[in-house]
Amino acid sequence: RLLRFAYACVMYALVPAMLYHLVWRGLRDRAYFRRWSERFGWYGAAPLPATIWVHAVSVGEVIAAAPLVDALRARHPGAELLVTTTTPTGAAQVLARWKGAVRHLYFPFDLPGATRRFLAHARPRIAIVMETEIWPNLYVAVGRARIPSLLVNARLSQRSLRGYRL
Repeated sequence: RLLRFAYACVMYALVPAMLYHLVWRGLRDRAYFRRWSERFGWYGAAPLPATIWVHAVSVGEVIAAAPLVDALRARHPGAELLVTTTTPTGAAQVLARWKGAVRHLYFPFDLPGATRRFLAHARPRIAIVMETEIWPNLYVAVGRARIPSLLVNARLSQRSLRGYRL
């Protein structure tokens, strides 16, 4: 518990750096200036219907997730599908590939309040995370909400493992 608390405190302390990062990236790609509220778990609209949620960070993960999302759409035609990304290029890939047939939101920073607000808004029945995305506050919130979760297509090198252990 103490480690989780310390991690949460560090993440909140990093919020100014997160904002700086968004501004810095926005100077090169104006799309980073859009939808900032989603980065902090504020979505403004009514909660979504219960969703099947797939998180794919950016373009490469969206491309890797495409067969899975297509299979989920075919197998569960009436289900609400949500694909989250963290980059505007990933968002553009979602919109170009599925043309509104799946919803897109930005996944928020790994802040306890933001992840709770995201889960309350998205209402996922299942969380499917592509690649090796390890966000402690997200996984704690998903566990507390009793949402089944899968880490799909994840690989972890020995070098990465050392970094994640820290």
